[in-house]
Amino acid sequence: MIRILIIDDLKTVRQMLRMFVEGQPDMEVVGTAADGDSGLEQIAELQPDVALVDLEMPGKNGLEVVRIAGQNYPNTNILVLTTMDGVEVVSQALQAGAKGYLLKTASEEDLLSAIRSVHKGFVQLSPGMLERLVDAGNSGGEASMSSDLAIAAADDVTALAEKSPTQQNLYRFDQPVVLRQSPVWSRWILRTIVFASAGAILWATFAKIESAVPAQGKLEPSGTVQEVQVPVPGVVSEIYIQEGATVVAGEILMRLDARVSTAEEGATQETQNLLQEELDVFESLLSNSGEKLTWSSD
Repeated sequence: MIRILIIDDLKTVRQMLRMFVEGQPDMEVVGTAADGDSGLEQIAELQPDVALVDLEMPGKNGLEVVRIAGQNYPNTNILVLTTMDGVEVVSQALQAGAKGYLLKTASEEDLLSAIRSVHKGFVQLSPGMLERLVDAGNSGGEASMSSDLAIAAADDVTALAEKSPTQQNLYRFDQPVVLRQSPVWSRWILRTIVFASAGAILWATFAKIESAVPAQGKLEPSGTVQEVQVPVPGVVSEIYIQEGATVVAGEILMRLDARVSTAEEGATQETQNLLQEELDVFESLLSNSGEKLTWSSD
């Protein structure tokens, strides 16, 4: 577990950094300080693994905190987190003993990665910071010392990686460590993919997909069947009530189509007339024998 102390005079910054750190399983915030004096007191008392130090603070400024902590508390690695990006200030912070220098405009991912690397003893700089130090050193002037320090820091990183074979597969540095911020569009694409995948999983889990398939079977009423006497024969053309509904006397239940029954009745009547004619013929033939045939429509 990486024990972290936050030293910054702005309360909102301290709260934001605490939120970033406490969301990680391998990190914890052991304390916060609003100025350099109380920051040094907490470094002495808490002995944190990493201290996030702002440079502009009341009382002792960040450079003094870095220098004093580097001289008296070597087990605490200092990561400067500031808005100042001047080459001279960066050089002074590194000379004072800071293990890393990161601008507050860095992303959350870059900040957490820098904390882990500084905790392991690696030097971490904001994107483009090392190139600026080297260029300033090559051009001469006050920053020449910072160039030598930057190159020496790169050599220290390589030496630390060689001395830690268990971490060599995870942290292999063949060149100075420079944080590169990933493009904004790539992060948006990744977030879109994650949200789309999560939405698809939720939809597949809770959505109900209906489909119609052909099937064979027999429909039977589930309740009690009650026969209803109708005044005329016919075919049911329309039903006015729903299954399970309560009906009252005089209510219309359905509409009957009597046209089919009327046609059938007419055909039956014609058949009966033909049979009656045949009966008359037989009666005339049998009249001499005294026998009489009768026809019943029942």
